Amino acid sequence: MPNSDSVRRWTPAQGIAGWLAVLLLLLLVTAVRLGFSWPAMSTDITTLLPSDQDEAASEVVNRFASVGGQTFFLLLDAPDSDMAAAMADSLGQRLSHSGAVLQSASESGMASLGQFLYPYRFGLLTADQQRELQQQEPQQWLSRLYRALSTPGVTPAAGLIAGDPLLLFPDYLQSLAQGVEGWQPEARGLSRSWKQRQLLLTQWQLQQSAFEPGAQQRLLQAIEGEAEQWPEVTLTRAGVVFHAAEATTQAKREMTWLGSASLLLVVLFTLVVFRRLAPLGWLLLVIGSALLVGASACLLVLGQLHAITLVFGTTLVGVAVDYTLHLSCQPGDSARRSARALRLPMLLALLSSCLAYLVMIFMPFPGLKQMAVFSIAGLLWAFLTVQWMPVMGFIKPSADPYCVRVAARGSQLGARLTRSPWLWLLLTLVTLFGLGRLSFDDDVRHFQQSSESLLQQQRHLNQLLPLPEQHRMLLLSADSEQHLLQLEESLRAPLQALIASQQLQGASLLTDTLPSLARQQASRQVLARAYASPSLAQGLQQLGFAAGFMPGLSQQLAEAPVLTPAQWLAQPGNSPLKLQWLGEGPSGWRSVVLLTGVQNVAPLKALAQREGVRYLDRVEDLGRVMAHYRLALMAITLLILVMALLLISRVHPWKLALLVVLPPVAAMLLVAAVWGLAGIPMTLFHMLGLLLMLGIALDQTLFLASTPKSEWGHCSLAILLSVLSTVAAFGMLGLSSTPPLAAFGQSLSMGLLTAAVLAPVVERQIRKESK
Repeated sequence: MPNSDSVRRWTPAQGIAGWLAVLLLLLLVTAVRLGFSWPAMSTDITTLLPSDQDEAASEVVNRFASVGGQTFFLLLDAPDSDMAAAMADSLGQRLSHSGAVLQSASESGMASLGQFLYPYRFGLLTADQQRELQQQEPQQWLSRLYRALSTPGVTPAAGLIAGDPLLLFPDYLQSLAQGVEGWQPEARGLSRSWKQRQLLLTQWQLQQSAFEPGAQQRLLQAIEGEAEQWPEVTLTRAGVVFHAAEATTQAKREMTWLGSASLLLVVLFTLVVFRRLAPLGWLLLVIGSALLVGASACLLVLGQLHAITLVFGTTLVGVAVDYTLHLSCQPGDSARRSARALRLPMLLALLSSCLAYLVMIFMPFPGLKQMAVFSIAGLLWAFLTVQWMPVMGFIKPSADPYCVRVAARGSQLGARLTRSPWLWLLLTLVTLFGLGRLSFDDDVRHFQQSSESLLQQQRHLNQLLPLPEQHRMLLLSADSEQHLLQLEESLRAPLQALIASQQLQGASLLTDTLPSLARQQASRQVLARAYASPSLAQGLQQLGFAAGFMPGLSQQLAEAPVLTPAQWLAQPGNSPLKLQWLGEGPSGWRSVVLLTGVQNVAPLKALAQREGVRYLDRVEDLGRVMAHYRLALMAITLLILVMALLLISRVHPWKLALLVVLPPVAAMLLVAAVWGLAGIPMTLFHMLGLLLMLGIALDQTLFLASTPKSEWGHCSLAILLSVLSTVAAFGMLGLSSTPPLAAFGQSLSMGLLTAAVLAPVVERQIRKESK
């Protein structure tokens, strides 16, 4: 870094050029490190888990989240089937221009599936069919054929009878359709009659991300346009894209009015105090560059950046605002002298935070490492930029004298207020009572807020056609393909018991259509013994079958192929079951059992005690992640306070150091107590708001303690302006209808205002030392 004499000779243009050169150099090094390819920002919260977590769980979650996010359903409730079909055709034409494609039910329906499985039919017996062939008399085996031949209009094709005279295969296919009882597959989707109306359920696939605002808008406009043209048809929608579109609309609406109000307030505060907007430009320069450097440091050191890290990185904004405003409000005309006067308290605040964040790097959570690197780099850059601002031509604005006097009177009033022991007794009692009632909530389902109308539509659709849950499933693993299939087959009986006891509505198993070779061989042996029965041959001959029919059929059975996973995966169409086959991975061969209508998770967790079986619950897993990070942030907060206390005590007496950390600690505990008294559980986002408050409040009392009593007016004005600006910029998020944003903004606002009122408590020790 240039020495002080050479810096004095730098012109503002040279100062800006030097600062910009360092910033561009950092960005260039980052670009080279990444191969000039900016990686996509990660939004998968499971990547924030400790690195020793099983990667299979993350792969499963990502696979189903990706497919589920691209799929949506439209249920057409029409007076008759012709109107439903006409609207579906019209929707297909309109939505094709909006990036959505209709998924024909017949493509993956029973007809195409039956055609594919027919050559392997001899090994595809249900458990009931095996028992029938082993326990019943041969004449009873022919009951299906008798019934089919005697029922007008349903006589099976001659080719089917020739290859399956007992008609076992149609019954097997019927058993696969248990989850869609009452629904009939057709080209446009699934149809059924319901309360004298005709329902048509259509499934669609988005060609773009469900979270792309442009795609959302085009899709919604197309659907709403169709709904207006068909007033007789009731349209029910379900899918991630509709929740995402609703959230996008809400976010845009809130960004418009909250963002506009925040900007107007910050501009108003700047104009009132400084009579010009120049300080606002410098403030934005420090904030923007600090965030950019923090992101670049993450990519440079760790090679990736998570969206949660950027959310956490907003805590830098408050510190950057604080540094810049204190420099602007420092008395005197020389920006260089003001920067030197603030260097020590800024350095103490910086080191106390950075040392605590440094501990996060050695924790086993990748997300905490990202946050630590981001924060340390951003804070260092904010400190250096503010100290370099005088060289870049920063001209200290002159604060309005009236504002200085008002701030001075406010600090004097705060000092008198904090001298009262009754105040601290009251705060202590409220805090203890409130903390005793405090609870925590890490359920991610409470972090999103969908409209009741959209939730009602989804519930209606699930009642008509229950679909597998995307967040709860069983993950199976084994050392070979066949052992994996046998493991799944061993779960069939306990899962059917859960369905019978109404603890589970359904389960989707691969072995419904892909039995293990052992089970196929057992089915073929049972069928071979049945085909060898003289009574069966006699019964068929009485129906007109040739005498050599059964020997020929037995020969077909002996030569028929068995179904392997490779052949099953090669079946035409895009069968949903293929998603459940994960193939070979580091832990062996893996597959997934999808669950529908889980009413009791305890038996499923009991099944997961078996070797090779794991119960996955994405919501539960994400809740654990939230809890881990909430506890980690609590530990980080404690570390920051301890580091700050130790560092401040090196410069100031112990009593004053304790008084410096008292306001932010009291504010954090008091805000937590308020949530307890209000019966509002604390979440990770409450903690993030309080962490941002801690950094700002700690700086406020530290600057106040480091400022001569004669200059308290200017320092108090900087504190007041910092609090008001931060509350305007982030505190207004407390008015958001999005729960995480509201929690963040409310905690921040309440904590900052409380800490600002308590900050003059340091006055009592300064007054004692001055005597």
